[in-house]
Formats: sequence, C-alpha cells, structure tokens
Amino acid sequence: MTRYIAGDFARDTSMRERAGRGMLRRMVVKLTTRPLWQMLGHLLEGARETVEVEPFQGLGFFARPRANSRTEAIVAFVGGAEQPVAVATRDEDLRRSIDSALGGQEEDSAIVASSTAIVYVRANGEVEIRTPGGAAVPLLTRAEFLRHGHATAGTGTPSPPIDVSPLVGSSVTFPGTSVLKGE
Repeated sequence: MTRYIAGDFARDTSMRERAGRGMLRRMVVKLTTRPLWQMLGHLLEGARETVEVEPFQGLGFFARPRANSRTEAIVAFVGGAEQPVAVATRDEDLRRSIDSALGGQEEDSAIVASSTAIVYVRANGEVEIRTPGGAAVPLLTRAEFLRHGHATAGTGTPSPPIDVSPLVGSSVTFPGTSVLKGE
C-alpha cells in the first residue's frame, strides 16, 4: 500500500496542477448559429457552465452540427480561460448511422458526411457520393454518352453520333443525377 502524504496532496491540488488538468475538457455543443459556438460543460463542483468557443477545424473543412444532436467537443484552454478553442468534435450517433449505411468503413478510406449525404473516398480511389439510404452506382460519363448511338427507325442501321454539347440557353437536357453537381 502506498501512503498518500501531505506533500502529495499539496502537489495534486496546486494551481499549476489544477490548471494543467483543466486545459483540455470534454464538452457538449449547445448552439452553433454564430462564429463562436456555445459549449456546455461541468465544473468540478457539479455546476453547469456555458462557454463561448471558437471551432478550430481543419484547413478547408468547415462543419456545423445539426440542431439537437449530441455533438461533443474537446475544448482546449491553452490561452487561458479567455480563449477556449474546440480542437476536435464528434457526433457518435451520426458516425454510427453512416457506418451502418456503409456496412463499415474500409481501412485507408475517408468519409465526409452529414445526416443527408455521404462522400466516401475508398481505398481503391473510387469516390462515392450518395444519401445514407441510397446505393452508389457508376455514373455515365459525358464521353460515354456522346459515343452512344441509336438505330435509325426500321433499318437496324446505327445513326451517326450527333453533337449534343450543351449550349448556353439551350433546352438540351442530359441524363444524370439530381444530387451530384460539379464543374
């Protein structure tokens, strides 16, 4: 049995030790309508505390949790109590639903998802974009569409390909998806 002496107590309750332990805290995201998010945490005495926190997200990636989700954050107080930043966030319910929709995630893959859409970069380089309940299928490329032909009515002879390049103001429509957009 190890003895806990007065010196141990003094070290464990020193200002420096308490400050170090309080630098990283797990908090719940309460409100995200402004640039600073409101986080709800608990003080050592059991009281609740609401803190305005800057979300410190990855370069080129900006996410905002949906209302009434159970999003959690790791909040760092490295600049002191006046400058808290959220350095990591997660919504475990969303992760579970996406994992279930995909049947698991393969290694060396990445997912960007919301409750309504999934972008899945697979290990083999394929990129799937779909809804959580949908199924990803290969899309018809423009080149494939332009190569296809139709038989001339009644002859069985293929008609020559026609130029169906989209024109500004044209009423020509192309087959495709109602969800995927790009340049």
